[in-house]
Amino acid sequence: MLFFAVTIKAYSQFQLPVENYELNAIGASNQNWGVTRADDGSVYVANTMGLLRFDGLVWNLYQLPNKTVIRSVLALGDKIFTGSYEEFGYWQWDIYGDLKYTSLKNSLELDQIKDQEIWKIKSIGDEVFFQSFGRLFRLKDQQLSVIELPSLLIAINVVEDQLYLSTKSNGVFMLRNDIVVPVVDHKILHESNIISVSKKGANLFITTSLNGCFVYNKEEGLQEFKSEINDRIKEDLLNSFSVLDDGRMVFGTIKNGLYVASNQGSVLYHFNRENSLDNNTVLNHSTFDNKTLWIALDNGLSKVFLDQPSYFTDKTGQLGVVYAVTEYQGKLFLGSNTGLYFVQNDTLHFVEGSQGQVWFLKVIDGELICGHNSGTFLVSEKSFERISDFAGGWTLKAFPNRPNEYVIGSYIGLAHLKKVKGRWISTRLSKTTMPFRYVEFETPYVIWAAHAYKGLYRFKLNEDGSFDQMINFKNKGLSSEYNVKIVNVNGGIRFKTNSGWMKYDAVLDELVEDDLLNNSIGPNSSILFSETSGTQVGIKNNNGIFIKEHILDTASVSVVNPIIHKKILIGKELLTKVNSKTIINIVDGFSYVNTFEKDLKLQAARVAKIIVDQETVPLDFEVELPHRNNSIEIYFTAPKNEAYQYQYRLHHEDSWKSLATNKLFLENLKERNYNLEYRVVNSNLNYSETSQFNFEVLPPWYATTLGYFIFTLIGLLIVGLIYLYQRRKLKRKEAQIKADFDRKQKLLLEEKEIEAQQKLLELKANALKSELKLKSKRLADSAMELGKKNEAFQNLRNELLHNREYINNEYWLKKVIRQINKEIEDKDQWALFERNFNQVHEEFFKKLAQINNKLTPKDLKLCAYIKMNFSNKEIAPLMNITVRGVETHRFRLKKKLDLKEENIFEFIKTL
Repeated sequence: MLFFAVTIKAYSQFQLPVENYELNAIGASNQNWGVTRADDGSVYVANTMGLLRFDGLVWNLYQLPNKTVIRSVLALGDKIFTGSYEEFGYWQWDIYGDLKYTSLKNSLELDQIKDQEIWKIKSIGDEVFFQSFGRLFRLKDQQLSVIELPSLLIAINVVEDQLYLSTKSNGVFMLRNDIVVPVVDHKILHESNIISVSKKGANLFITTSLNGCFVYNKEEGLQEFKSEINDRIKEDLLNSFSVLDDGRMVFGTIKNGLYVASNQGSVLYHFNRENSLDNNTVLNHSTFDNKTLWIALDNGLSKVFLDQPSYFTDKTGQLGVVYAVTEYQGKLFLGSNTGLYFVQNDTLHFVEGSQGQVWFLKVIDGELICGHNSGTFLVSEKSFERISDFAGGWTLKAFPNRPNEYVIGSYIGLAHLKKVKGRWISTRLSKTTMPFRYVEFETPYVIWAAHAYKGLYRFKLNEDGSFDQMINFKNKGLSSEYNVKIVNVNGGIRFKTNSGWMKYDAVLDELVEDDLLNNSIGPNSSILFSETSGTQVGIKNNNGIFIKEHILDTASVSVVNPIIHKKILIGKELLTKVNSKTIINIVDGFSYVNTFEKDLKLQAARVAKIIVDQETVPLDFEVELPHRNNSIEIYFTAPKNEAYQYQYRLHHEDSWKSLATNKLFLENLKERNYNLEYRVVNSNLNYSETSQFNFEVLPPWYATTLGYFIFTLIGLLIVGLIYLYQRRKLKRKEAQIKADFDRKQKLLLEEKEIEAQQKLLELKANALKSELKLKSKRLADSAMELGKKNEAFQNLRNELLHNREYINNEYWLKKVIRQINKEIEDKDQWALFERNFNQVHEEFFKKLAQINNKLTPKDLKLCAYIKMNFSNKEIAPLMNITVRGVETHRFRLKKKLDLKEENIFEFIKTL
């Protein structure tokens, strides 16, 4: 049957999952020259910057001592052989977990290795061959030898334990018993750049860069391998070749990526820049266990998952985003946002008239029904016929126990679709025009429908299937009205809400939480499909997309490769059963999904490196961490695993912790013996066996036996010192008591002596005071007597002067007057007075001199008399002046002493 369709030819094809590695992001060059895998699963890459190692999780770069380009690599046993310019040797792990290089060229003469670059490394038994263009080096029993060649050597290959040598101008040779024996020599091989020699049945299969592939046997000679792949590689320049265990052939080209072909030469897959690879130039490739194909590119590195199901992708963009998939009449139909398509002979075809959004595809009684944004359509051989005018056919559900009757969830509500006498008839089912995307039957008379923004509704039907009533569950336990989805899980209706899974409780007539689903698959999980013929369910959660054999099954199997998972339409995932296969829609096509075995055995992790306090320790070393600076770095490796991560826990913890890389860093650990458990978990949630690593954090030195011994000695020493100290302290105490007694006795005597001296001083002071008082009195008396004497002389003088007229002898009178004045102004008397005054009032005249050193003797006399508290009247005769003169003199003295408002007597009294 041919559908009215348009063929889309350009790059609509089946493909295998490919993972690309941008090596410059990890500090390596973009050019990769060879790939090999070691027995432990590690992948080693010959890179322009050095040797790359990949353990499935982390990349590491190791450089040669001279940092030259590594052109070839081969893992053999516990060694990784590499070849470079004028250099070749092997790498080997040491007891510290470091990869160390050993050169083999030292046993050669200089001219044997000069200008030679090792492009290929092969092994036969215990022999290793290193090939340059000019020489072939053989390593056997640790001895290196050189095999001379008839011409320029292009490639070496091992076929059935025989080494074949492909030359530039002389065809193919074989190394037999250390002799180079010719095998094939044909002019077409001359200058053809032979890439490889392998076995194909009983024949030799020879590939060349310029002239394609040839088959050779002795009877028929050299014959061209006529096939689709041969025509391709002649144009694309073959550069590498290998044969898989199942007979499929792999061709790496210079110009157009890599091909996988059947044993007969039909192209099965083509990988290039346009559909998967980062670069079209394949420098080398290797396959491991028919599961992974590693491609070394001129710009990048890629890995093809050979054991994964293929996927169909449309690189033209015409297909758009796929929302529905089904099989009909031997063709796979795809409904997308651009219309309806089908795949036939690996080519995509568009069904004319189906332009627009396709929501569902269903095969009913041999007819293909398509839900479309313009309505619901019947897809026939020559037409795309509308059978329902209700726009937006979102979903189609069959009436239970009512053959040929269906309910359509559309943009304008629920519609009834019925087939009568071979003709489809569509009518409105409910009165509401709200769009319903999710619709499920609970019973033949009860329908559940969900609106994207207005929540959940329950419709009741009459016995004839007509509409009866609609119930809104907004206030009946629904946690949120947004994004409610309805699924049928093994005949039971369940509701996915933003807060988790719910179910309908008929007794309460409301929604309640569904503990069964919330606990078994998680509140954030979605159910993508449920098998109508069994209990199997598809689950989507944060870890990926899985299949459970039963909703209560705790085990699950991943069904989507991580590479494909990136292409899935988030929120619109759909798992579809097509015959015995499961298909999932992706953004630009669809993918078959895997069904891994549940008991897939993972490689157990092992410790690859240990760093204690920033120092690497041997792997067989009993690890002991110091009490201080007790950090430890542990590096794990499990390179045979895919899409995995490490988990660990210490023995005193209940839960496992995940690591983002292969490194575990622990610090600030308390002293004790630690048991570290670690394992691998992959994207399928499979776990490896649990491994253990024991280490000890040492106690502080003071908590060790030596510390206890030292502390015991110190304790005994302290006790001895304390005893000696106490004895010395007691002696010091006794001496102190005696010294205190003697000191107190001495102080007592000194106090008594001081007391006696104080009493003596008091007596002396009292005596001085009495003496001073007496002297003051005598001074005052002498001054008074002097004053009275002067006053008497003054009176006598005045009387004589008053009676002068009665005295006839003028001479005598003057003589007497002079004598009187002399007596009044007797300096000796003043000197005596001054001496006595100083005895009573020490420093008085000195203090006056400090105030004013220009005071006259008369000023000093007046000050002394004022000090003695003499009145002006008493002072006048002493100074032989009048009372008025004394007052005048006091006023002048006050000015000399710079006394303004202050009383002169009060001032002088303080001196």
